[in-house]
Amino acid sequence: MIEYFREPDDHLGFVLLNLSMGQVLCLVMIISGVLILLINRKIINRKKAVI
Repeated sequence: MIEYFREPDDHLGFVLLNLSMGQVLCLVMIISGVLILLINRKIINRKKAVI
């Protein structure tokens, strides 16, 4: 959340769609975390159905 208020790095500036590099990396981490949770939930539900 703090990345929203930070100034972008001088040598990078805004990287993608008016987002700084820190914001882009945070979005990637959030999306990958949600995907991991969804995949994990699917695997757990599949194991419960077998038992």
